[in-house]
Amino acid sequence: MFEIIENGTVTSPKGYLAGATNVGIKTDTDELDVGILWTNNKDAYCTGVFTQNSIVSHSVTASKQNINGKLVKGVVANSGCANCGVGDQGLIDAKEVIKLTSEFLGCDENNLAICSTGLIGEELPMALIRKNISNIKLSKNDGKEFAKSILTTDTKTKEIAVSYEFNGKIITIGGCAKGVGMI
Repeated sequence: MFEIIENGTVTSPKGYLAGATNVGIKTDTDELDVGILWTNNKDAYCTGVFTQNSIVSHSVTASKQNINGKLVKGVVANSGCANCGVGDQGLIDAKEVIKLTSEFLGCDENNLAICSTGLIGEELPMALIRKNISNIKLSKNDGKEFAKSILTTDTKTKEIAVSYEFNGKIITIGGCAKGVGMI
């Protein structure tokens, strides 16, 4: 039976760290716009569920390539720019954000996925991301900050963590999501 963890976040499972910052995608500097969720846990597993739409963000394409049979240990997410409808530059930028994040974390690029949400038809502001992504401080306590970093027009974060016993071990799952709206 699942037990809901009060105030649970994406970092409720053992070994997960998260952090977020404002790199400048959103002009209000109080709004977080890039977040990282990461684990070095050798027993951590990742799966991806992707849109069935025929038009997708280049971040979806890059993530599908990395999740396809590989051990993904983290995700970098940005809000304010969907990285969609921008031509080939979108995939180049998505892969560069993954590369920058892998260098920051000291991991292989294939261990990361990327998510982008926000305005369609605008390129990621790569100069701002290059300059500011290393401002993220990862912490066991910043799961809520990661959830805030994916918000666009949402009014609140959507987070949950649950635990259950399986074969004598406690299994913990944490997650966050965002709403969707076309303006």
